[in-house]
Amino acid sequence: MSVYKIKTLISCFFEALHHQNILYCVLRNYDELPDNISNDIDLLVSECDVSAFEECLLSAARTQELTLISRPRRYGYRSYRFLVNQSGKVIHFDAWTKITWRGMAWANVDDILAKRRKYLNFYIPQYPDEVCVTLLKDLVQVGTVKDKYKESIRQFARHSRHDMIQSLSWSMKKQTVMDLCSLIARGEWVEIERNVAIIRRSLVAKCALARPVSLVWGAACFAGHYFRMLNSRRSGFFIAFVGPDGSGKSTIAGKVMDNLKEAFPKTLYYHGRFYFLPDLRNIYNVLIARFRQSRGSSENIKSELKEESDKVPKWRLYLYMIYYFWDYFLGYIVIGIVRSKSALLIFDRYFYDYFIQKQFSQGHHKLARLMLTLIPKPDMIIYLKSAAQTIYNRKPELSEAQITFQQTMIEKYLSGMNGFRTVSNEDDEITSLKEITAIIVSELEKRNICAY
Repeated sequence: MSVYKIKTLISCFFEALHHQNILYCVLRNYDELPDNISNDIDLLVSECDVSAFEECLLSAARTQELTLISRPRRYGYRSYRFLVNQSGKVIHFDAWTKITWRGMAWANVDDILAKRRKYLNFYIPQYPDEVCVTLLKDLVQVGTVKDKYKESIRQFARHSRHDMIQSLSWSMKKQTVMDLCSLIARGEWVEIERNVAIIRRSLVAKCALARPVSLVWGAACFAGHYFRMLNSRRSGFFIAFVGPDGSGKSTIAGKVMDNLKEAFPKTLYYHGRFYFLPDLRNIYNVLIARFRQSRGSSENIKSELKEESDKVPKWRLYLYMIYYFWDYFLGYIVIGIVRSKSALLIFDRYFYDYFIQKQFSQGHHKLARLMLTLIPKPDMIIYLKSAAQTIYNRKPELSEAQITFQQTMIEKYLSGMNGFRTVSNEDDEITSLKEITAIIVSELEKRNICAY
């Protein structure tokens, strides 16, 4: 059913583009379309037609009842990820209106589209354009060329050297182009990747000399789109799982990540915190060990720490909160990656763990609430709820009374927060996983259904 849906979607999409006279072409990996998709579908689209292009794609997806779960935008680029079924199968489209590196154009989009050719029921670039875009897209953007493309690029450089030089000369200085073609023809890919910085400098130099206004304008637009994405909660998704020890946070979080790994280009998983700072307990252990060593004591401090672990005084709780607050605050670095890469970030445990400690309930809350306003906030908080006895049977680290207390504190302090969801994890883990996946997919669809 999934294969049929995807095939029908692609056929309907190309037909709609044809009827709307959209100027586009499929850049690469088109040989087996619409029957098979190797990874994603990369398309080049005229900037004048991009709105109509998007409507054709979304309309075709609606007819096949696919769920739009991701629609990030950057300068000259739009991406669309559709969930085909609840098992996590995803189809991915990338649409480029400009072919740039950090806002600097390295391919002539209008020329490529003007020379496009028909292939089956859709359009593709002329072969020299296809090879050169494939080469530079990987080399300039990522710093390496995928192995599956290397041989075809090498053969083109050997047998059509003049065409390759002509296609690449729009982007780079002629001498750089000739040296690059020679290395490609000899298959010296290690040397090519070692010289990526030289290739990028040549791109910048050619753009600065031939298209100086475009260079400045493109860089400004790229920076503007980038900072807009960092501040947008529509790009990337941040989930935090909460609950007492034994509620299944780690198990469920790991399975949710497996279910949704195709839906996001990058996935990140953290336990408790971001780990920019060293563990405070380890610092304490080192300091105490050195102090005792300087006094000639050989006593083992591990047992002492273990004995104290159940009686954490209020001052120590606040010391932990203040110290680890900075770890969470530095987490904005990770959030920047999540937003810019449209990634999935999952935490099992988060800063909210301090709210459910007994010592916190007896203390002053203003400091904690101030910290809470300053740290990164999850898009969704999932509270895994089970009976205290069930949790105790799974993991008897806390008493049933302690488990009940923590559950009460979660519901008291977290239930009013944006994105808070309660999911029962009492019996069937599979049912809980399906419910959580459905909740996440529904939220992603809601976020992406509106215009950006």
